[in-house]
Amino acid sequence: METSQQVLDFLDSLGSVTESEILIREMRLSLDMDHDWFMPDIKIKTWLSNVPADEPYSYTISHYVKTPVQGSTYIPSRPWGATEEEVIQNAISAFKNFLHLAIKKGLEPNEPEPWLVPNETY
Repeated sequence: METSQQVLDFLDSLGSVTESEILIREMRLSLDMDHDWFMPDIKIKTWLSNVPADEPYSYTISHYVKTPVQGSTYIPSRPWGATEEEVIQNAISAFKNFLHLAIKKGLEPNEPEPWLVPNETY
């Protein structure tokens, strides 16, 4: 078994495994927020699963975002995609969108409280 897909195929062939997910990689990123000093570090894990078949890749992110312009912490509702590249892009976009909005409104990062909320299940 050389590839993650081969491992998933093997697990499917056993007959007793109904769902499986394999960690593809974990990465650490420093994000450019077009701000003088605010460049948050996050981690992203990408996964390959046997379900759903049309979107077998997914991601988990180390932090969620909660800025003063939001009513509540933003937790992505669709972490799936057809390719690993797609889910990485989706993770970065989901993370940066609310941060950019708050900065464009003239708010200072991490005021009045930290804008990054640790993902307790990461």
